[in-house]
Amino acid sequence: MIVEAGATLSPDSFDVSVAGRPVSIPERLYVDAGRLPRPSRVESGVLACLLTRHHDGYVRQRALDSVLASQAPWAAPFIVRLIGEYVVEILDEIEAAFEREVSQPVREFVAENPEFVRLTKARVESYWDCYHRHIPRETYAGFKLLARLERAGAA
Repeated sequence: MIVEAGATLSPDSFDVSVAGRPVSIPERLYVDAGRLPRPSRVESGVLACLLTRHHDGYVRQRALDSVLASQAPWAAPFIVRLIGEYVVEILDEIEAAFEREVSQPVREFVAENPEFVRLTKARVESYWDCYHRHIPRETYAGFKLLARLERAGAA
C-alpha cells in the first residue's frame, strides 16, 4: 500500500523492543499522504503509526489522534518517539491524552526500553534548550510528559 504510493524511507531508523521483539522504525517517511489508497482497519492503525514518522509535521500531527487512541503495543514506540521531538503542538496533544491516563502499552514499552527513554529525555532537554527556552521548564510539555511517565511508574 505505501510502496504503491511511491513512499521512501529515510536511511536512519531507531531500534526498540516491543513485547520482547526487536523492531526497527524509520526515522522519517517520505510519501504524498493524499496518494495513499484507503486502508483496512488494521492497515489504518499501522499507517497512522508510520505517518507519525512523516517528514511533514502537520501530517505527523494529524496521524497522532489515531495512534493515541490505539491500545496496540506496537503503537507505543511511535508515541514515545514523538515526545522526543520539537513540535510543541504535537507535545501538547500527547500531554492532553496523558492527562487522562498513560496507557498500559506505553507504560510497558517504556519499562522495556530504558535506553530509548534516556535518549528521549536527552532529546527533550536538547530541543527545549535549542528552540523553546522561552517556555519555562515547568510548563514545557516535553518535561511534563516525562514527569507523567515517571509518575505512572513507566520511566
